[in-house]
Amino acid sequence: QACNVIFAAASLAAMANYWSLFVQYPNREPVLRELLVPQALGELRDVLEVFDDQHLFVNDLSTGLFVPVERVSQLHDGASVQVAVPRRRIYVSRHDGAVWEKPIVWYPGAGAEQIEAAIVKACGFHIGTPVELLDGDIAVVISATIPNETALTVVPLAPEGGASV
Repeated sequence: QACNVIFAAASLAAMANYWSLFVQYPNREPVLRELLVPQALGELRDVLEVFDDQHLFVNDLSTGLFVPVERVSQLHDGASVQVAVPRRRIYVSRHDGAVWEKPIVWYPGAGAEQIEAAIVKACGFHIGTPVELLDGDIAVVISATIPNETALTVVPLAPEGGASV
């Protein structure tokens, strides 16, 4: 009987070093992940396989809302955690007013060519139409790092040697 008590105490001590977290990865159902209690946020991200460009949120028990995980002390055994992929969003308008502040959204990993193709399509230009983005009268280079919520004007460029529109 003394062995059972010692075994039970050892089991409880071992369990205290582990957390069970309910983790919801993007576009997936929540899964139960059992892990050693992490000592640092980087360790937690590694164990949960959260990439650098993803955000980690935990359900705050006091508010019931998901809040960004900034430190390990926000977590506890049984916590619900979400992994989110941040997206970028800009708004484009055609120079002639035919399209006004249409949202364009992309996720990490999208290239400038993909973003440009989405802009051209959203503005109703033919696929492959070269365009210039303007912020007022300043030309903006198409890039995956254009700041969020930027509003830009799209002007089609004429073929080489032709007149501009």
